Amino acid sequence: STQSRSSAASDVYKRQGISLMELGKIEQAKYYFEKVVSLIPNYGSALSNLAQSEMLAGNYSQAISNLLDAKKNDDTSTSVTLLLVEAYIKTKQFTKAKILTSKLAALQPENSYFQQQHGIALGFSGDIAEARIAFEKSLALEPENSEAIIHLARMELVEQGPQPAIALLKSKLESQPNSTPLIVELADTYMKSNEKEKALNHYQQAFDFDNQNGFTLIKLIDYYFATSKYNKAEPILLAYLQKHPKDGEIKIKLGHLYGKLNQPLKAIKTFESAIPDLSLIHISEPTRQ
Repeated sequence: STQSRSSAASDVYKRQGISLMELGKIEQAKYYFEKVVSLIPNYGSALSNLAQSEMLAGNYSQAISNLLDAKKNDDTSTSVTLLLVEAYIKTKQFTKAKILTSKLAALQPENSYFQQQHGIALGFSGDIAEARIAFEKSLALEPENSEAIIHLARMELVEQGPQPAIALLKSKLESQPNSTPLIVELADTYMKSNEKEKALNHYQQAFDFDNQNGFTLIKLIDYYFATSKYNKAEPILLAYLQKHPKDGEIKIKLGHLYGKLNQPLKAIKTFESAIPDLSLIHISEPTRQ
């Protein structure tokens, strides 16, 4: 029947879109998700996939529209709600985000991740005391939740200054000494405290633990840029690119480095080599699953 053919085609398009999105080919992924939605307009998971691709492309308003359509068909989907929270936060609609996370946290009070997301929404809304309570609830449920720890440390930094934030991060690292997000956050906090040698030690430590991660690499390289130690950065970038020759973002970083080193021809050549790779690679901070 026509309906079964549409369903079979939509499943093929959906799988293709997911594969492309995992490769970082966002515009191509959107094309396939749009085809699914054109075949089955009320297909909630396809609308969710399309919204994810729109968010990766920075089209948050369109993503919100897709997600609201998805919620009309299934108001109980937590994955849709969490995506909508993220889109509301990105578009500074903090009250709407807080309303949604409040419902999630009330629905599943033992869910550490929901408490964490509620804390984030509360923090952006300016409800600092309530945000702290939500993050502490999240950590009571999952003591090694690095994202909740990082948000609490940032609140300490704003309210009390760098030293209480540093103390919190160091105490939490005792139970998870190889946590690169916490090590990088500690390094960032040392930088804010102008303790540059300690910051470098921790950026280097994070990179040593996870030296194939573009995030830890960029953090270390940014330190060398901030302290004008450009010659230190070049061999690290070149070594990384030997193993990841199609990482366009790192090539851009290397191009900027050559600019700082007053090597314009090398800079231009490096920028040009990055162009074919830029649609494939997206570097982002590691997040909890």
